[in-house]
Amino acid sequence: MSIKIKGIGILKKSVVIMYDTLIVVALLLVTTMVASFIPIIPDKGIFFQVFLFLVLLFYFIWFWHYGGQTTGMLAWKVHLISFDGKKPTLKQLIIRFMASILCWLSLGAGFLYSIFNKNNLALNDILSKTILEKKNEQQ
Repeated sequence: MSIKIKGIGILKKSVVIMYDTLIVVALLLVTTMVASFIPIIPDKGIFFQVFLFLVLLFYFIWFWHYGGQTTGMLAWKVHLISFDGKKPTLKQLIIRFMASILCWLSLGAGFLYSIFNKNNLALNDILSKTILEKKNEQQ
Protein backbone atom coordinates (compact mmCIF):
# COMPACT_ATOMS: atom_id res chain seq x y z
CA MET A 1 0.00 0.00 0.00
CA SER A 2 1.65 3.22 -1.09
CA ILE A 3 0.29 6.39 0.43
CA LYS A 4 1.61 9.88 -0.22
CA ILE A 5 -0.25 11.34 2.75
CA LYS A 6 0.70 10.81 6.36
CA GLY A 7 -2.16 10.73 8.83
CA ILE A 8 -2.41 12.86 11.93
CA GLY A 9 -0.72 11.65 15.11
CA ILE A 10 -2.38 9.75 17.93
CA LEU A 11 -2.52 12.81 20.20
CA LYS A 12 -4.46 14.96 17.73
CA LYS A 13 -6.61 11.96 16.80
CA SER A 14 -7.44 11.44 20.50
CA VAL A 15 -8.42 15.09 21.00
CA VAL A 16 -10.69 14.97 17.93
CA ILE A 17 -12.29 11.76 19.27
CA MET A 18 -12.86 13.35 22.70
CA TYR A 19 -14.41 16.47 21.15
CA ASP A 20 -16.69 14.39 18.92
CA THR A 21 -17.60 12.15 21.86
CA LEU A 22 -18.96 15.16 23.77
CA ILE A 23 -21.08 16.14 20.76
CA VAL A 24 -22.30 12.58 20.21
CA VAL A 25 -23.30 12.19 23.87
CA ALA A 26 -25.28 15.45 23.65
CA LEU A 27 -26.88 14.29 20.40
CA LEU A 28 -27.92 10.97 21.95
CA LEU A 29 -29.30 12.69 25.05
CA VAL A 30 -31.39 15.10 22.98
CA THR A 31 -32.52 12.26 20.68
CA THR A 32 -33.56 10.17 23.69
CA MET A 33 -35.42 13.11 25.23
CA VAL A 34 -37.29 13.90 22.00
CA ALA A 35 -38.04 10.21 21.38
CA SER A 36 -39.57 9.89 24.86
CA PHE A 37 -42.28 12.37 23.80
CA ILE A 38 -43.13 10.48 20.59
CA PRO A 39 -45.42 7.56 21.42
CA ILE A 40 -44.55 5.68 18.21
CA ILE A 41 -40.90 5.24 19.24
CA PRO A 42 -40.48 2.82 22.14
CA ASP A 43 -37.87 4.11 24.59
CA LYS A 44 -36.64 0.64 25.59
CA GLY A 45 -35.38 -2.49 23.97
CA ILE A 46 -33.53 -3.41 20.84
CA PHE A 47 -35.59 -1.21 18.52
CA PHE A 48 -34.56 1.90 20.42
CA GLN A 49 -30.91 0.82 20.46
CA VAL A 50 -31.04 0.31 16.69
CA PHE A 51 -32.69 3.73 16.37
CA LEU A 52 -29.83 5.38 18.32
CA PHE A 53 -27.28 3.46 16.24
CA LEU A 54 -28.89 4.81 13.06
CA VAL A 55 -28.83 8.35 14.48
CA LEU A 56 -25.07 7.99 15.06
CA LEU A 57 -24.56 6.47 11.61
CA PHE A 58 -26.46 9.33 10.02
CA TYR A 59 -24.53 11.96 12.01
CA PHE A 60 -21.10 10.71 11.00
CA ILE A 61 -21.94 9.81 7.41
CA TRP A 62 -23.64 13.17 6.84
CA PHE A 63 -20.75 15.25 8.13
CA TRP A 64 -18.04 13.12 6.50
CA HIS A 65 -19.88 13.07 3.17
CA TYR A 66 -21.01 16.69 2.92
CA GLY A 67 -18.17 18.50 4.64
CA GLY A 68 -15.35 16.01 4.94
CA GLN A 69 -15.25 16.56 8.68
CA THR A 70 -17.24 16.31 11.88
CA THR A 71 -17.45 19.19 14.34
CA GLY A 72 -14.47 17.88 16.31
CA MET A 73 -12.47 17.55 13.10
CA LEU A 74 -13.45 21.09 12.08
CA ALA A 75 -12.27 22.52 15.41
CA TRP A 76 -8.88 20.83 15.07
CA LYS A 77 -8.48 21.55 11.33
CA VAL A 78 -8.57 17.92 10.25
CA HIS A 79 -10.51 16.43 7.36
CA LEU A 80 -11.23 12.99 5.94
CA ILE A 81 -10.03 11.92 2.50
CA SER A 82 -9.59 8.61 0.72
CA PHE A 83 -6.13 7.17 0.11
CA ASP A 84 -6.19 8.54 -3.43
CA GLY A 85 -6.74 12.09 -2.12
CA LYS A 86 -10.36 12.29 -3.27
CA LYS A 87 -13.61 12.55 -1.39
CA PRO A 88 -14.46 9.17 0.22
CA THR A 89 -17.29 7.13 -1.25
CA LEU A 90 -20.41 6.29 0.72
CA LYS A 91 -19.19 2.68 0.96
CA GLN A 92 -15.87 3.85 2.45
CA LEU A 93 -17.72 6.02 4.98
CA ILE A 94 -19.94 3.16 6.15
CA ILE A 95 -16.90 0.88 6.44
CA ARG A 96 -15.08 3.59 8.41
CA PHE A 97 -18.02 3.98 10.79
CA MET A 98 -18.30 0.23 11.40
CA ALA A 99 -14.51 -0.14 11.76
CA SER A 100 -14.50 2.74 14.26
CA ILE A 101 -17.00 0.80 16.36
CA LEU A 102 -14.62 -2.19 16.26
CA CYS A 103 -11.82 0.12 17.42
CA TRP A 104 -13.95 1.22 20.38
CA LEU A 105 -15.02 -2.34 21.21
CA SER A 106 -11.35 -3.38 21.30
CA LEU A 107 -10.87 -0.76 24.05
CA GLY A 108 -9.00 1.53 21.72
CA ALA A 109 -6.55 -1.05 20.35
CA GLY A 110 -7.63 -0.26 16.79
CA PHE A 111 -6.77 3.40 17.32
CA LEU A 112 -3.54 2.65 19.21
CA TYR A 113 -2.33 0.63 16.21
CA SER A 114 -1.58 3.98 14.55
CA ILE A 115 1.36 4.45 16.95
CA PHE A 116 3.11 1.49 15.30
CA ASN A 117 2.09 2.29 11.72
CA LYS A 118 4.62 4.37 9.77
CA ASN A 119 1.80 6.42 8.16
CA ASN A 120 -0.11 6.89 11.47
CA LEU A 121 -2.99 4.75 10.18
CA ALA A 122 -5.47 3.27 12.63
CA LEU A 123 -7.53 0.14 11.95
CA ASN A 124 -10.51 2.17 10.72
CA ASP A 125 -8.24 4.07 8.30
CA ILE A 126 -6.84 0.86 6.83
CA LEU A 127 -10.16 -0.98 6.49
CA SER A 128 -11.95 2.00 4.89
CA LYS A 129 -8.99 3.22 2.83
CA THR A 130 -9.53 6.71 4.24
CA ILE A 131 -7.27 8.94 6.29
CA LEU A 132 -7.51 11.91 8.61
CA GLU A 133 -5.30 14.67 7.26
CA LYS A 134 -4.35 18.06 8.62
CA LYS A 135 -6.31 20.63 6.64
CA ASN A 136 -4.27 23.25 4.82
CA GLU A 137 -5.40 26.89 4.91
CA GLN A 138 -6.05 26.76 1.12
CA GLN A 139 -8.54 23.88 1.41
